[in-house]
Amino acid sequence: MRFILILSILLGLSACGRRAEPIAPVQYWQLASIGGVPFAAPATLGLGIDSYTGRGPCNSFSGALSRTPFPTLTFSPPETTRASCASLALEQLYLGHLQQVNSTIVRPNELVLVTSTGVQLRFVQVAGAP
Repeated sequence: MRFILILSILLGLSACGRRAEPIAPVQYWQLASIGGVPFAAPATLGLGIDSYTGRGPCNSFSGALSRTPFPTLTFSPPETTRASCASLALEQLYLGHLQQVNSTIVRPNELVLVTSTGVQLRFVQVAGAP
């Protein structure tokens, strides 16, 4: 019994100082439109408890996510890969609007993120990873 107690204390101490890994996204969304205009390239968004991830037309991205006060989602500036492609301007538009989100509308199989200037990013839910 004493061995189990010592082992559990050592395991608990070994976890101290480790950075918590972000929780993997639990909801995946495909960007359908920005400001009512169909998005002309593939782009996804995965939402976790405290992080987000996704793929734009050129690059993968991820960042921290805050969900308070409800129904607000706040996206930290994304960390992105650095590939270039013909749709890079569309990707920059998407990521720029994502950082300005200040309210959320959730409907069955649809997510609408609204920026501080009223631009709506409309997503449709997809199953599995982006």
